[in-house]
Amino acid sequence: MNRWVLGITCFLGIAVFGIIWSVVAAINSPIIEDQSYLMKKSLVDTEINQIIQRENLFSTRFVLYASLNTSPAIETSNRLVFPYYAHQEGAHQIQALPKNTMFVRVVAKDVKQANKADSPALRLKLFLDYYQDKKVIEVGSMQFVGGEYKSGEFALKKGLYKAIFEVSEAGDEKKDKLYFQKEFIVY
Repeated sequence: MNRWVLGITCFLGIAVFGIIWSVVAAINSPIIEDQSYLMKKSLVDTEINQIIQRENLFSTRFVLYASLNTSPAIETSNRLVFPYYAHQEGAHQIQALPKNTMFVRVVAKDVKQANKADSPALRLKLFLDYYQDKKVIEVGSMQFVGGEYKSGEFALKKGLYKAIFEVSEAGDEKKDKLYFQKEFIVY
C-alpha cells in the first residue's frame, strides 16, 4: 500500500489551513506601527511647498558662503545650499587643526539688503553631522565678528562631515528657520 499520496495531501491541507489562519489573524489584529516617524514625514510633506517658498525668497535676497578655519572666498565651491536641493559641489578635503572655527559670509544680492548683510540681523547656528558616528554635534550659535559670522572652536576627527547651518532673521516674528548645508572631508 502506498502512503505517499496521503502524506502529501495532509501536508498541503495543513499548509493551506496555516495560510488561511495567518491571513485571518492579520486582518483581525493588524500590527500598528509607531506613528512618530510617519507624522514627522507627513508634516514635512504637507509643508514642503512653504519651506521651499521661504528658501527661494531668502535666496533672492542673500547668498551664504562658508569655509573652515579661513574667511570664505566668494566662489561657487564655498556656497551653501539648501538640503532639499540635491545638487551641490562635491565634499571639500580639509586638513583639520586642533582647534577649528567655521566662518560664514553673508552677501546681499540687493542694494537695500546690503546693510542687513553687514549687520548681525541674521542668527546662525552650526551643527556638524559626522557620518561615521551617525550623530549630529551642536557647535552652537555663531557670532558676528568683522563682517562675517564665526563659530566657537571645536575639534574634528578624520572623516566625512556635513555642516548644517540653521538661519533665522532677528526681526522675524514667525521664527521661521532655514537650513543650509555643506559637506567636507577631514584628513
